[in-house]
Formats: sequence, structure tokens, C-alpha cells
Amino acid sequence: RGVTLRHLGRPHAVSARVVLVGCGLHGYGLEEDGLPGVIVARHSRVGVGTIVERSPSWYRAGTIFMACGRSGYVGVVRLEDGRLDVAAALDPAFVRDRGGSGRAVSHLLHQVGWPSLDGLERLSWQGTPPLTRRRARLAAEKLFLIGDAAGYVEPFTGEGIAWALASGMAVVPFALQAARRWQPPLATQWTTRYHRLIGKRQRMCRIVTGALRQVRVTQVAVRLLARVPILASPIVRLLNAPMKAAPVS
Repeated sequence: RGVTLRHLGRPHAVSARVVLVGCGLHGYGLEEDGLPGVIVARHSRVGVGTIVERSPSWYRAGTIFMACGRSGYVGVVRLEDGRLDVAAALDPAFVRDRGGSGRAVSHLLHQVGWPSLDGLERLSWQGTPPLTRRRARLAAEKLFLIGDAAGYVEPFTGEGIAWALASGMAVVPFALQAARRWQPPLATQWTTRYHRLIGKRQRMCRIVTGALRQVRVTQVAVRLLARVPILASPIVRLLNAPMKAAPVS
């Protein structure tokens, strides 16, 4: 199979028996390989993130802080070197109305009454395309999509890397079989296997992120779970359960 890759802005033609595509949310040029385009969910949020050098000690180490509002949510965690890692999923219109990612994040932190992080509007923010997206098919002739390129939902449960690693491990037998002898049913089989492996986790993530958009529902749920934490056990068990894929038939 011939593949054109870009390195340092220049195209390079290479050949391979099988290609695994793990190019993240963008999915560059996959339509040229016969795969349907990306289907972006309506009202999908965008991801932004930055590192804060100096911050209040209130954001203690060993705790993930999540600030949720009507227009998105922000996660804050202290790194081993003392800096803060700040990441958020925000409505694009909210970012525009607030005048940028830094001001939008500051507004959410203020809404929940947490200490402000000075200078957020002056920091360099990394952004993503719309987060929640999928593809109708995840494979073409001698080509398999894995990781974020195969589909993604808002990352509130923090499972994005786990999904990527699980799909990378699960695709191995398909890739080996395709390298030995390509058979068209492998494309459909991989799409089915991927959705069985990761689909349940992504559905749960959609339910959680959907509930977070309802402020009153979120407030009631947080108060209830604070009083009766055991009610969260089914979700916690699902998030911690290992993802296993059966061998290719």
C-alpha cells in the first residue's frame, strides 16, 4: 500500500503492508483512502489547555479539581514540579463571548468560588477541534483507524488515553492478518470490534457530559453523591473495569 506522509512540511511517499492511523482528532486526508468524513456532533465543545507556573496553594497536590458550569468545565491538577495543569472543554460561543480561553476559564473558576489564577488571559493556550465526533467506518483496504482518529467524546471521565491504548492493542491481530493477506471483511470486523470494546465507555461518557449541561441536575447529583457516595459505585466500577477484546475469528 502506498502512503504519503508529511515530515517538516514536506511530503514523503512510503509503502507498507498495512497502515495504522493514529493521527488524533484531525484525521488528515482519510477521505482520499475511501473512508467517510468525520461526523461532528451538534453543539460539540472544544478543548483548551495550558500550564500555570505560579498558583494559590489552595489547589493542593493529589486532587483533581473540576469546576462545572453551563458553558463547559475546567479540570485543574498540580504537577510534580508544583505547576498547575489546566484543561477545559468549552462551548465555542462562550469562548468568543468572553474574549478568549483564559477569560472563559477564569469565569468558570469564579462561578464556583475557587481562587483565581492570575494572568490566564496572557498565557499561551493549546486548543483542539470540536471534541465529540465519530466515523461510520474505521477501516479501508489495509488501513485501520485507532485512538482519537476513530472517534471521541468530551473527556470528562478522563478516559481518552485509555481508549487509545485499548484500541492500539485490540487492532494488532487485525493488522497482522491484513499484512499476511487482506480480506475486505476485516474492515467491517474492526469497526464492529472497536465499538464493542469502547462504545459502552463512550456512551457512559456521553451520559455524564450530557447531564453536566443541565446545571440543576448537576447540582442535585453532586449534593446527593456527597451524602451517599456509594451511589457512584456502578460508574466507578465501569470506568475501572479492564477493556478486553476477543481474538479475531
